[in-house]
Amino acid sequence: MEANVLIVDDSSTMVETLNSILSSQGCSVEACRDAEAGWERLEDGLAGKGAVPDLLLLDLNMPGLDGMALLGRIRAEERLARLPVVIITAETDPWTRSKALRAGADAFLSKPIVLSELLARVEGFSTG
Repeated sequence: MEANVLIVDDSSTMVETLNSILSSQGCSVEACRDAEAGWERLEDGLAGKGAVPDLLLLDLNMPGLDGMALLGRIRAEERLARLPVVIITAETDPWTRSKALRAGADAFLSKPIVLSELLARVEGFSTG
């Protein structure tokens, strides 16, 4: 599977785990440790300073700008409106799940991640 994946998560363990898994599957992976950095990376892609990723893996609970706010910015930006966003979070309550999906998330995975679910989601958005 070939996909350019951007991970936005403040957990270094989660970033390292996702990077290892996805890189071993042939994905190109970048990571940002907070939502502001993730937004800046997406803006750089829109400005031609790198590619816009094929898929965003986004944590909800981060200090400062949280994942839900970043998702709102993404969906408000016409050029990013179709960027697939998979929420990956420890939040498991149905309200949070439905709120994220209503805000424009394409999928919702709960931590701890089930490997087969993660790979199925990434493969669904793969370009290769």
